[in-house]
Amino acid sequence: MKTLKELLSELKSQYEFIEWVNDKTIEQVVKECDRGGWLMFLVVKLELDRRKAIATNGHIANTVRHLMKDERSVKYVDLCMNFEDTSISFEELKTCASDAMEAVSYFADYYDDKPTLSSYDAEHQLQTANIVRERLGKDIINKVNQLLNN
Repeated sequence: MKTLKELLSELKSQYEFIEWVNDKTIEQVVKECDRGGWLMFLVVKLELDRRKAIATNGHIANTVRHLMKDERSVKYVDLCMNFEDTSISFEELKTCASDAMEAVSYFADYYDDKPTLSSYDAEHQLQTANIVRERLGKDIINKVNQLLNN
């Protein structure tokens, strides 16, 4: 039976993540990980429910809603947050994403006070981890245990 570290290596996880995991179980990883990016990496690599993953990303983006200066971005976040519970098509989501990206590009060209990821650092990573843990933690655990037991 393969170990969690071996599985993470196969998934091409960051070295730092693999080293942090060490001999933890997936249950410990999901409970203790304070890096939202690492947990979202697992969501993507494990190919968990796409609608649920998009909705989770919407909830993560909603944490910086106060920084959004264009209604198109806000609309996209709202659409994403509700994506798992609606009949919105992926095509409609892509169209809305395109509009939101246009808004981001517009403001990026004209504002010098653009926030950067480093502005949020550990606090935002922990907030992201908590959102992923709450919405997809059990799914991550179940999928990893399934892969480790095969």
